[in-house]
Amino acid sequence: MYFFAVLIFHFTYVPSQSDGYIFPIGFTCNQSRCDEYCPYGYKTDVIGCRTCTCDNPCAGKQCEPYQQCDVDHWTCHGNTYYFSLMCRASCPLHECKPQDCPYGHEKDEMGCKGCGCMNPCKYQRCGPGEVCVAEEMCSEGPRGIKLKCLRANATGTKQCEELPCHSTTYCQFGFAVDSDNCPTCTCITNLCSRVVCPLFHYCTARYPSCRSPPCPAPSPKCKPICPKGTEILVGMNDFPVECNDDEWICPKKYDCLRVNDLSTSYCCKPLEEQ
Repeated sequence: MYFFAVLIFHFTYVPSQSDGYIFPIGFTCNQSRCDEYCPYGYKTDVIGCRTCTCDNPCAGKQCEPYQQCDVDHWTCHGNTYYFSLMCRASCPLHECKPQDCPYGHEKDEMGCKGCGCMNPCKYQRCGPGEVCVAEEMCSEGPRGIKLKCLRANATGTKQCEELPCHSTTYCQFGFAVDSDNCPTCTCITNLCSRVVCPLFHYCTARYPSCRSPPCPAPSPKCKPICPKGTEILVGMNDFPVECNDDEWICPKKYDCLRVNDLSTSYCCKPLEEQ
């Protein structure tokens, strides 16, 4: 006599929002890695799962002649992208001479790239009679610059006054300076507040090695987002592409590497050997 065991599976179904399809609870789409990075997200298939085909938010958007559709603003909540589209004049194609612009290229009021390099002082606000001065932080590696507001006629030779607070107050990052570049009694709270780093670098505090006081104050330092020997994935508007292990998956050849200083992960790819 033979006995057969019959297994009966019970599923509880819930309706989905994808063309009337229904799935068992716990159903998940296959989040495979794609060959290509899509700045506006990926198209979904008939059951609502992500494909590796790039989505084009401007598809079907009609513009006047000599205009082009452009994404003016976009946000993302979970797997859903929200776009604000507008028609703008087509950007001209410039034949620019090759040049190194460590802080990116300038853009006009329409957001079109020009041939000139961006001026880091362009958006720095200074007081009346003051000018913005960009000071290089170091002579080697990714330099980075520190922005200061100085008097327009300052020569840099003024004898600074020693204030009583300098001997009674301890500032971890040192004292802020005035428009004459002299120390005040105000502590610097954010060492990187006026530091501009090259593209795809970030500012962090560098603490000198010190065994006994008095120790030198920490100084700002620009570090690359991706470690040495790798390159970062660049998205829209020259922004580095963030990632995680769930919804924001890097394309193939890229690894999702966490930058502890920024509490964020980015897509980085090992450089190919020449």
